[in-house]
Order: sequence, then structure tokens, then C-alpha cells
Amino acid sequence: MKNIILSTAGHIDHGKTRLIEELTGKNTMHHKEEKLRNITIDLGYADITLKSEINVSIIDVPGHKDYLKNTICGILNSNMSILVISAIDGVCKQTIQHFNIINLTSINHLIIVVTKIDLASEVQIQNTLNQINELVNSSNIQNISTLIIDYENKESIKKLSEKIYEFAKDINQKNTSKNIFKIDNSFTVKGYGTVISGNLISGNLTKNDEITIYPQNLKSKIKNMQSHSKTVETAYANTRLAINIPNIKKEDVFRGNVLSTSSNLQPSNIINVLIYTENISKNIKNHELVKLYTGTTSQTAKIVNLQDKLIYPNSKLLVQLRLKENIMPFISDDIILLDTSSNEIISGGKIINVSNHKKNKIDFDISIFDIDELIFLFAIKEKK
Repeated sequence: MKNIILSTAGHIDHGKTRLIEELTGKNTMHHKEEKLRNITIDLGYADITLKSEINVSIIDVPGHKDYLKNTICGILNSNMSILVISAIDGVCKQTIQHFNIINLTSINHLIIVVTKIDLASEVQIQNTLNQINELVNSSNIQNISTLIIDYENKESIKKLSEKIYEFAKDINQKNTSKNIFKIDNSFTVKGYGTVISGNLISGNLTKNDEITIYPQNLKSKIKNMQSHSKTVETAYANTRLAINIPNIKKEDVFRGNVLSTSSNLQPSNIINVLIYTENISKNIKNHELVKLYTGTTSQTAKIVNLQDKLIYPNSKLLVQLRLKENIMPFISDDIILLDTSSNEIISGGKIINVSNHKKNKIDFDISIFDIDELIFLFAIKEKK
């Protein structure tokens, strides 16, 4: 059976959580404060199986600007997204911000869902559709579909399920020999001990596997696993999991850590990345501090331009990111960079190389290489 991870996106109060509840029968709000305020604050989870062929793990993200770090974490760890837009309000600030984040990642399948049509006039609905057309015109996303949802008409939810199924069939799984599980939470269950939750991004995990948690290099084994409250013996790529690990305290494991059966992965605090500055409105100075997001990690980094002294809007260039602490980065993984003061998007990009030394300049023209060639070139130069 094929697995995919789907994230929601969209402005606050546009109906993301309601949509997921209509689709799956599950309410993703699990914190007391979320239920009290009726807004999503942290990541919420649900799942659905389509036609007994595809398991869809769903990450419901916050729409409020104050919880953007959680939104980015959810989107970065998915391979399909649903952008929810209210027919009453149309495209809003966080709609655009979330769309830009998706547009800067490897996600190539996006469903735009228009909600609250029962409360909107025909003029409002048409204006919203016009705004959506303007939004997607400049997109790099290859597969985009727009659906209007009417909860009184069950056929509209059925059409959404069919579109998710259609897109999921088209998504290619990552081919890698590494078993990589990206952690977004750790907690204690009475009688079991420490449990970590997150997404199995590649490979597979089996009960009793010996594992290492990076970058701390903590050793343990998998005692038990669950996927959406169901016990599993073996889990495969693109699955949401909770894993019981003995002999490790929950305080020693954090969002941003990585679990793997490989014992020789190399954490680093220096990464070389190819960035796309399509949406920034200011120049970024060399050695300026930025906020880095990759996998489930978020950390402040110093940005070192390997080509020019200024990072201009609407450019593509190589930079080195220098962090205070080690993370567990992976080549080809997506990144998002935010301005540390305004919290606005600076760029998206991909990790080209995980380095062990500082670099201030490159001696080649990147415009003649594609990403795979750049990865190979950096790997060769790193060995010299």
C-alpha cells in the first residue's frame, strides 16, 4: 500500500480543521488552549485510507502568523498540500505566505479548496476564484487543482477524496537506502516511557531495530510503534509514527532531531545551499543572521554569500549557512529562510552539500549546472 503525507495550509479561520474533520471524521485539535480559543496552535494529525490503496497521513497546520514555525514544519514534511481559502475573505496575507512556502518547496501537487460558500455571495465567490487565478499564475507547482466545497453536498467531499487519490498516485516515492525518521515531538506514556512522534521520510523501520538519534548520537532500539493509534510491526516511507524508545529521557529528544538505523550519519553546523530569493523585498547583507527551517529543525544561522556581497530579490545563488549548533541535514532537502526581525520569507532552496569547513567564495559559475550537478561538484571538492 502506498503512503503519502498531506499538509493543510491557509489563513486563520478559513476552515482547515473543519475540512479535515469532514474528510476524515477526526478533529485535529488536541491541546486545551486550542479548544478554548478554537484555533490551531500546534500541528494536528489525522489519516484516511483511499480505495484500500493509499494511506494518507494528514498534518493540519496553524493559520495564525504567530505560529508560522509550526506551519513551516508541517509543510516541509509533506509531499502534497491543501490550501484552504474562505469564499468570504478570499486570498489573505497568510494565504499568500503559506502559498509562497509551498511554492518554494519540492511539493508539486496542490489542491486549493474554497470553503464557506454557504455564507458567501456569488460576487464574493467569483472574486475569490479570480484572486486564486492570480495567485497561481506565477507558481512553479506543476499540478494545481481548485475545488469548491459545500458541506451540505457530500459529493464535494467525495470529489476532494478523488482528487487526493489522483494526485497521490502520481507522487513518486524517494529512492534511498537510508531509514530517516524526522522527529517533531517527544513525551512520556505511563508504563512505556519515552515516545517520540514524527514522520518516516524514507526507508522503513521495524520493531526491535537498533537506532541512533541525531545529532546527540543517542543509542536505543524500537520497542513499539504506532501509526495513527494502530500498532505496526514495520513502517514504510511517508508514514506518521509514534515510536517507543527505552533508556532515553524525553527531555533529551527534541523537535528537529532525526532517528535512523544508520549509525554513521554525520551531523554538521555548516551547510551549503542553493537559494531562490523570489519573494523578498529587501537586500540581505553578507553575514546577516537568518532563521533556517529544514526537516523539523529551526535554528538561527549566519548567511555567507559565496558569490556576491548582497543577496538581491529575484535571484538564484549559492550561500553557506553557519549554525551555532549541529543539526542532522540531508542533501537535496528543502529549506526555508526567514528574516529574524520581520519573520517574513527570505527564500527557499535546497541543501547542496553538508560541509565540515567554512567557505567564503566559490570558483565556478553555477548558472551552467543543474542541482544534481552542483551536488556532485560540491561532493568532489569537499573530498579534496
